[in-house]
Amino acid sequence: MYIYEDGTHLPAVSYKKVKKETLETSPMNTEEKYTLIDAVRFYPELWDDRHLNFKDTTKRNQAWNFVVVEMQESHGKDFKEEVLARSFKNLKDTYRRKLKEINDLNRKATGSEASENVEKIKAWPCFDSLSFLDVILDQGPRYEL
Repeated sequence: MYIYEDGTHLPAVSYKKVKKETLETSPMNTEEKYTLIDAVRFYPELWDDRHLNFKDTTKRNQAWNFVVVEMQESHGKDFKEEVLARSFKNLKDTYRRKLKEINDLNRKATGSEASENVEKIKAWPCFDSLSFLDVILDQGPRYEL
């Protein structure tokens, strides 16, 4: 703290990060995840960064509201937009990691060894349902040094 000659001082500044409020939720079951995936699939502004309305928060909020309503009607319980958005992001990130694992295996492993491991990765229950994300998850060849 800095004190001036007249006795006044600058207030102390805290540089601590403020923790985000955690949302009280129960984990989504597999059926709810499938419903979420199917609902979000029809709103590309929620997942396709090339979509015209991707950066339009009003359109995105409207889309999430429709998803919330569909989830509530399908499962008869309350869902929060933030929870659904976070859950979908988690699913999308997991799918991206699974695709990367498959690409890495295909580059490094031999034929039968790779196919066995790929099948294990594809056994994740949501893998096939999220394949619509392939158009945005460019997993094309990378240049290695």
